[in-house]
Amino acid sequence: MQAVVQEAEASFGPCDFMVCNAGATHPGRIEDLPIEVFGRLMNINYLGVMHSVKAVLPSMLQRHQGHIAIISSSLGLLSFTGYSAYAPTKYAVRGLADTLRNELQGTGVHISIGFPADMDTPCYKQEELIKPKECKAVSAAFGSLYKPGQVAKCFVHGIEQGRYHLPSPDIGQDWFIMDGTASWSPRRLPLLVSCIIAPIVPIAMFVCTKIADRIVRAERLKSKNL
Repeated sequence: MQAVVQEAEASFGPCDFMVCNAGATHPGRIEDLPIEVFGRLMNINYLGVMHSVKAVLPSMLQRHQGHIAIISSSLGLLSFTGYSAYAPTKYAVRGLADTLRNELQGTGVHISIGFPADMDTPCYKQEELIKPKECKAVSAAFGSLYKPGQVAKCFVHGIEQGRYHLPSPDIGQDWFIMDGTASWSPRRLPLLVSCIIAPIVPIAMFVCTKIADRIVRAERLKSKNL
């Protein structure tokens, strides 16, 4: 990656903006997945992002300007059955972005992070072929399928506004999950709005957790009785 960036900068000038969008997935029950799958996804999804950041950051720091947009996943905000190999890599990406946002204060280099939900892509169609039944059921209960252009438009809008948390076309994710799990990072919503909806978030999360758990138990029971 370092060599590629150096070649590009030699031809076109220094990199002012980098989108780190490395991603691969392999859904399945943890007992069915070879350990190699976990290593492969971490190498692609987390270390792929890290290599990209390390390749462009020195020049940005030297010039006191630059913007790095790191793409995680909605499964970097919460996870459920079928994603034991994928979700941890996206949580790792989120941890990296949160760290860099604080670490790079005062340097002129800005960080953004996006959490795209399910998108209608060839990768998603391939994923659907191997998802466990309970994974499909939980996804269907809570998720919507978005066009890549919808997600990209939201992300570009957020980048243009200088936001850390990039907006999503999924309003529930934006208003409840992202804001409710912000921790030390900037909240997605204005502070007053966050305070108003704060009592609702744990109730909504409790209900969703119960529904997801019931779906998995039912599917496990069906498998046992076959």
